[in-house]
Amino acid sequence: LLIAVRDAGVPLTGREIATSIGTEERFVFTMRKEITANSTMNSQLHDPQDYLTRISSELGFSSEFQSDVGEMIDAVSETNPVIGRQANVIAASCAYIRGFVSDEGYGQAELGDAADCSPQAIREAYREFIPIVNTSVVDIPPVKLSTKD
Repeated sequence: LLIAVRDAGVPLTGREIATSIGTEERFVFTMRKEITANSTMNSQLHDPQDYLTRISSELGFSSEFQSDVGEMIDAVSETNPVIGRQANVIAASCAYIRGFVSDEGYGQAELGDAADCSPQAIREAYREFIPIVNTSVVDIPPVKLSTKD
């Protein structure tokens, strides 16, 4: 199922799939690993932009906010820190950073719920992404990184 939704470009996480079929998340990933290791199938990764659409729809981002977050995702996706980061975490982290310069800010817990990731994953990722987006997309005022949420 995980392979099918990824190949179809549907932004669902392993946790969501496991919950929907009544099993543990690790089972879903173990099976995907075994299937792809023993076949010629290649499960593609999700695009963080797919998760942006999903998060925006759930939280009601303004078009300007969503557009800026999309640019931030593009900037971050072109760099090495995204290696090992899930698409939903990238999208949620960029939305969190965009909130630094907007009245339309969202908390880590709120974004995590919408993106199906933990606030801790957002917290770890956004700190890596700030130097990338600060120079390329938005001007972020100095912030105390550990107290925004």
